[in-house]
Amino acid sequence: MTNTILRLAAVVLVFLCGTVSSGAETKQDRLERLRSFGFLITPGGIGDADIRIVVPYDCRAGMNEIDDLRDFCLKYSPRSEIVFFGPIVVEEDLRLFRSLLPQSHTRHMSAVRLGFVYRTTHDDRRSRVLRIDNVSTFAKRLGLRVGDVIVGIGDFRWPESHSHDFYQYAMTRQIPGQQSLIYVQREGAEIAIPVRWSESGPSKLLTKSMANNAMNRSRGVTVLDN
Repeated sequence: MTNTILRLAAVVLVFLCGTVSSGAETKQDRLERLRSFGFLITPGGIGDADIRIVVPYDCRAGMNEIDDLRDFCLKYSPRSEIVFFGPIVVEEDLRLFRSLLPQSHTRHMSAVRLGFVYRTTHDDRRSRVLRIDNVSTFAKRLGLRVGDVIVGIGDFRWPESHSHDFYQYAMTRQIPGQQSLIYVQREGAEIAIPVRWSESGPSKLLTKSMANNAMNRSRGVTVLDN
């Protein structure tokens, strides 16, 4: 918590003094710089958002680039839709985005999929596989069954009583194409199921549509004015 507060103070200070360091850099200059990192940016978005920003799991961004994105939104677009996929962002960054940009819609989504439906019970909050997705056979091929309780993914393990929250977090840390293990409790025994992650539908859909918009822009279609 202390680190978050200190970083928040530093971000506010940088924002207040940012115009001095940025010189004559325009909004369009900064947009092009953000795009060069692999950020996908187009007009519109959820609700009254001015722009939609998608940060793919495989973009060329580190902490400095994420900070640059947040500073851009603070200065030019405090009402944005911002979608992070996969482990490209950490929880501390998400807290900063949400606290500094309360009018924006900031989401963190998994870039991978398992293809099943689960329910969280109110008494023990256990994540149970209730029904394998009939559209996707990915989970069936892996060997997941109805009634399995997921208690670990890769390096992340958790007790059954907290499986929902930890499961959601662990999924956002996985990368398409990566090999890992899914640990499940089944009939009193723990089983390790190998997996090679496939990219999730939302990740594919958003990045493809945004990339198409970027291609149109490169052909002379104006996406955002300066």
